[in-house]
Amino acid sequence: MKQILLFSFIIAISACTKKDDRFADLERALLSADIGTGFLETPGLLVIPNAGCEGCITSAEAFVKDNVGQINSLRVIFTGINSHKVLKQKIGRDIYNHSQVFIDRSNLFYSPDIVSIYPSIIYLDEKSVIKIESVSPDNPTAMQDFLSLLNEPLAAH
Repeated sequence: MKQILLFSFIIAISACTKKDDRFADLERALLSADIGTGFLETPGLLVIPNAGCEGCITSAEAFVKDNVGQINSLRVIFTGINSHKVLKQKIGRDIYNHSQVFIDRSNLFYSPDIVSIYPSIIYLDEKSVIKIESVSPDNPTAMQDFLSLLNEPLAAH
């Protein structure tokens, strides 16, 4: 019985450490990127990889097109970009150059430790990562939940 408890404890600690490592990796990327501090004054970031779940990425890009400029707290990071020209054509030059959008030219966020094949929502509290959530078929309400958070009054965050 003691061995089972010890094994469970070790697994729990390992899971927490991996989670903390992932958050630390993401925070290092945020510090390394040429992102102004104002960019991080938001309850969350939407990180969209160039490749992966095509439908999920297309939905996230449509979300960005519909909401950049409309929701002041929305911040978006495009990463893993193969062709900036193609990305500009997909999302439009205005969104590509928008102050709420960061183009990760160094692919700091394109790491399996930070993002997956799905767009990710990075939840922040005082510019620190508190949660990472994938926008995937397994999480169909992720974007709507994120939108609700972005629409909350600033004092509520």
